[in-house]
Amino acid sequence: MSKAASAPGVSLSTFSQRTGVRVEQLLHYCRVGRIEGARFDHKLWQWRIHAPAKLIVGRTR
Repeated sequence: MSKAASAPGVSLSTFSQRTGVRVEQLLHYCRVGRIEGARFDHKLWQWRIHAPAKLIVGRTR
């Protein structure tokens, strides 16, 4: 059994396919806090997107 099989949420690549946003852009959004529901999994050493996910776009000023 792989580690990813029991991990909650979806990977960035899966979320990328569902939303049409590039993986690199999603990674940037995770790092700056623009995706509600994004959490870094230290066991898998990757970002996971947990439902309900919400992409925060637009200017924040």
